[in-house]
Amino acid sequence: MTANSVPLTPELSKRARRELAMSQNDIIKATGVQAYKVKQWEGRGLSIDLADTRKLSDFYEARGINLAELADHISREGSAGREGTADKPPETRPARAPLQDGFTYSPRPGFFLSDQLAPSVVNSLMERMEQNDERIAELVGEAFKTSGFFGSISEDTEAKARELVGTLAENHVIFRALQGRNIVSTNRDQPKTLGDYLGKMMQASPVLPLIATYENQARQQRRCAGGPFDRLQGHRWAQSPRR
Repeated sequence: MTANSVPLTPELSKRARRELAMSQNDIIKATGVQAYKVKQWEGRGLSIDLADTRKLSDFYEARGINLAELADHISREGSAGREGTADKPPETRPARAPLQDGFTYSPRPGFFLSDQLAPSVVNSLMERMEQNDERIAELVGEAFKTSGFFGSISEDTEAKARELVGTLAENHVIFRALQGRNIVSTNRDQPKTLGDYLGKMMQASPVLPLIATYENQARQQRRCAGGPFDRLQGHRWAQSPRR
């Protein structure tokens, strides 16, 4: 990143990609920044590491994008759109309702992450969730097919429906695991509950070993602390809202 560079924002990144006629996946492959980080940062404004924004900035600038000029152009576009509102005296501007403590007029989505999870585990789980999201988007767009004289569901459609439900379930398991709340069994015993059965269905998933690693760490902490591990304590935000 050059000395004259401006901070890279999600909007600036999207505009730079358009200048290069590149998709998010193109940028992800070219820079090595993890897919879920780029997609959630550009799409929802979640925070990403400074090192990742530097990689993206360096990539754009190496391909001839002047980020300072592009940022200035975006700023002028925004100023033109706000013309007639920003110059109004305060008493004529629309009133805003008072905020409660800890809230902001520009909220960003986020959720708690367990402090018991190593950053590498968080990255692996988030990456898997992003891959699942892409597969879910493909599956929900599949045509519903029937077979036979009575129009029963085809084997292909039934198989994809099962995959869709299983992928949705796995993402919920990941979401809960990121919060430090495992809802499936990681053992290989005969299932006694639907949660056990879900864990058995996920035996081939890369998620289960990650959850097992977390549970082993939690057991070790319980032994060291000499008491039950409180899963509701020790959390951080998936992004950093104003507090």
